Amino acid sequence: MKDRLFPILFALIVLSIIFGGWFIGRDRGWFIRNSINDISISRTINCDTVYIDSRNIMYAITSWEARRYNDDILHLKIGFNKGYGESITLNIDTLNTHYLDIFGKILSIKDIPVRN
Repeated sequence: MKDRLFPILFALIVLSIIFGGWFIGRDRGWFIRNSINDISISRTINCDTVYIDSRNIMYAITSWEARRYNDDILHLKIGFNKGYGESITLNIDTLNTHYLDIFGKILSIKDIPVRN
C-alpha cells in the first residue's frame, strides 16, 4: 500500500509547487511582457513633467527606478504587480535630459503627447 501511494503523493506535491509558483508569479507580474504599449505616457506643455500610467487594468505600476548616466537620456525601469499601484510623475531637468529610455525604447521628451 505504501509503495502505491508514494508516486501519487509525489505527483500531488510537484503539481502543488508548480501551481503555487504560477499563482504567485501571476500576482507579482512575472508573466507580463513589459513593453512600451503597456503604459500611457504624457507630459506638460513646457516638457518639465512626465506622467506615466499603466494601461492594463489588472496590473499597476508598483515600482520604478530612474538612472541617468553621463548622457542626455533618463533610463527608467518600471515594475508591475497585480492590484493597486501608483502612477509616476517625474519632474525632469530639461536642460540636461532630452530623451527617456523605457523598456529599451528611447523616446524624445518633445515627442511625448501633451496631457490634457
